[in-house]
Amino acid sequence: MISLPNNIKALSVLCALASIVNAFDVEPYPTFRFRPYAELTAAQKAAAIKLKYTEATWNQPGAAGIEYLSWYNYVDPANDYYDWDGDGNYYEPPNDPGFLAAAQTLGFVGDTAEDVWDCWQTHYYYYDWADMVKYDLASSWEALGWYEARWDGPDTTKPDTDSKGYNQLSNAQKTAASTLCYTEKIWNYKVLPFCSDKTGTVNGQSCHYFSLDISRCFADPSGANWKHCPNTCGACDWDLSPVPAPVAAPVSAPVSSPVSNQATCKDDCNFTFRLNNFEKDVGCRWIKKNIKQVDKRKNAYCINPSIAAACPATCNEQCANTPGFSYIKEWNGETAGCNWLLKNNSKRSARMAKYCPTIGDKCVSSCGSC
Repeated sequence: MISLPNNIKALSVLCALASIVNAFDVEPYPTFRFRPYAELTAAQKAAAIKLKYTEATWNQPGAAGIEYLSWYNYVDPANDYYDWDGDGNYYEPPNDPGFLAAAQTLGFVGDTAEDVWDCWQTHYYYYDWADMVKYDLASSWEALGWYEARWDGPDTTKPDTDSKGYNQLSNAQKTAASTLCYTEKIWNYKVLPFCSDKTGTVNGQSCHYFSLDISRCFADPSGANWKHCPNTCGACDWDLSPVPAPVAAPVSAPVSSPVSNQATCKDDCNFTFRLNNFEKDVGCRWIKKNIKQVDKRKNAYCINPSIAAACPATCNEQCANTPGFSYIKEWNGETAGCNWLLKNNSKRSARMAKYCPTIGDKCVSSCGSC
């Protein structure tokens, strides 16, 4: 594994090799993470609860707050980046970390534990663009429409891939997504259980070979490749035909009439709604909690009039941030865009309190969020 300075979040060995590697083979694909909650042992359920999972968030990868920070942020003995004690102070020793023991109980063990967590759990969400470039991950994000100004700011636009279903991506984009540890199920924000690739080879090749170029999945007209590697090839739900069912185009969120001032662009932080796939209530903040999933969640939930009314800063396009606006971060003199305020879930409240009084008229959506 690549040795990194202590102040850098370590990248996954899956993707930090000289030639980009992505692995859907049995090792190190974390099958232990993608077991349904009902299949966990009592000790594993206790460990999941320790990491603030519920049964619902465990069964929907990408839904739990614990999955947005890198491994390093949790094992750092000097800082409480996850705010375990809920006091809003992220720069104190954790009162009750417990992260490492709980993660190990769930299966994140050995030399690859950090690597598997950072790729399969977070998809490198918490990394700076400079880290992406350094470890050859930038090209994968670029294939998906991201670049430095979009990732770190000040560009607040989103690539069109953010609102696309997996089967609407090109094969090159699917390959890039797999390099970042997105399967079709994870990309489409689906609920467990997921399918698994078969062991061994097909046509003399392992599933890893197909993950390096998703178009290879369909080279055999009989469908033997994708039938052997359904997880890698995004074919978990396909029938005997090698052609997937068409995916409907995303529905755009309704556009409300123009607002008169930023005061009307405030999300109701006491409002909750029920998620579509399971019995769990969340608030407006959940829609923006994972910036890479914002468009998909808006397409799914902002079409509901009650949600759109309660979450205007999130759902109302008239409450948008000013495109291209940037400002100077006081602590390091660097520029940032409005989305930076929300990028780190554990720091967003402090950032909003510090900057929104002066930039709220430009960052209307970000400053109106919970």
